[in-house]
Amino acid sequence: LKAVNAPRLALPLATERVYLTSDVGRPRSQLEKEFPSVDFSLLSHDAWWWTHPDENEIVNEWRPKGKYFNPGEPQSSFVNRMHALSS
Repeated sequence: LKAVNAPRLALPLATERVYLTSDVGRPRSQLEKEFPSVDFSLLSHDAWWWTHPDENEIVNEWRPKGKYFNPGEPQSSFVNRMHALSS
């Protein structure tokens, strides 16, 4: 295979669904230092992964019963993000 020097662009819409704490991203500044050849300009400087918009609002938990450190990304949010990615 021949190596191709194509630009690399991080797409916040293409992230995995927030299910566990390990699915939460890292700050853009940290990623830029670790991966200098990737363009992170589409990521916000703060939390670019899904976060619960209102900490006081009760989330309809869809994951199996257990103790979680962060709310899981709701199905509707995930589906909307996938539609936005594919359009």
